[in-house]
Order: sequence, then structure tokens, then C-alpha cells
Amino acid sequence: MTENEKQELLGKALWDIANELRGAMNADDLIEAQTTKIEALKTHKKGLMQQLFPQSITN
Repeated sequence: MTENEKQELLGKALWDIANELRGAMNADDLIEAQTTKIEALKTHKKGLMQQLFPQSITN
């Protein structure tokens, strides 16, 4: 294997690692977005349940 081929393989390996790291950062963003979405859905569900079963105030 020539020195040039070794450098190409090393460059590809480093590129692959960089892409994996970018993917990991994107995964964190995706998890955060999904968590926000879940919280919004929980709030929406709570509002729907309150419409279905309103709490009547009786004295």
C-alpha cells in the first residue's frame, strides 16, 4: 500500500468519524424535539380530558 493510499484511507476514516459525531449531535436535537412534542401532546390531552369530563363546582 502506498503512502497516498494510506492517507486516503485515513482521510476517509476521519470523515466517517466526523459524520458519526454530527449524527450524534443531531440525535440529541431530535430527542429534545421529541421531548418537547410529547410535553405539548400531554398538555393537549389534559385539555381534551377536561372538556370531556368537566369538573362541576357544587356547593
